[in-house]
Amino acid sequence: MEGTVLEEISGLAAAGAASVVTAMATDTWQTARAGLVRLFRRTGRERQQTADIEALLDSGAHLVVQAAEPEQARQSLIPLWQFQLVTLLREHPDAEAELRSLVQDIRDGLPRTAQTSVQNIDAGGNSRVNAVIHGNVILHGDGSGRPPGRPDADDGHGAVDAP
Repeated sequence: MEGTVLEEISGLAAAGAASVVTAMATDTWQTARAGLVRLFRRTGRERQQTADIEALLDSGAHLVVQAAEPEQARQSLIPLWQFQLVTLLREHPDAEAELRSLVQDIRDGLPRTAQTSVQNIDAGGNSRVNAVIHGNVILHGDGSGRPPGRPDADDGHGAVDAP
C-alpha cells in the first residue's frame, strides 16, 4: 500500500478512534456504538467478529464509566480502536466514506466541552515535529526545511548552504 494512502487511512482511523472513545459515557454513545457496529457489519464481517467488536465497544464504555479518570481511560482505548479501524479500511477501502460520515455525526453530537483536543508533542535532538488538530499536514520537499528547488536556501542565521 502506498505511503500516502496508508497515511490517509491512518489519519481517518485515528479520527474515528478518537471520536468513538470520546463518545463513550456521553449522550452520543449509542449513536457512535450503533454506527460503528453497522460499519463493521456492512463490510461482511462474520457474525462472531461483529459480536467481538460489540463486546470491545461495551467493555471500553464500561471502563470509561467506572474509571476514576475517564479521560485517561479514553486515551488508553484510542490505539485499540485505531488499529481496528486501520484493519477495516485496509480490507474494505470502500468503507472510508461511511467512516468519515460517522466521525462527523459523532462530533456533531458531542457537547462542545467534549470536542476539545489535546496534543502533547516532544521532539529532541535534530527532530522536527509537524502536527495539526482537525486538519491536515502536507509536507513537501526532502525534509531539509528548504523550499523545493532551492538547494542554496538561507538557514535563517545568515549562512547559505552550498549544494
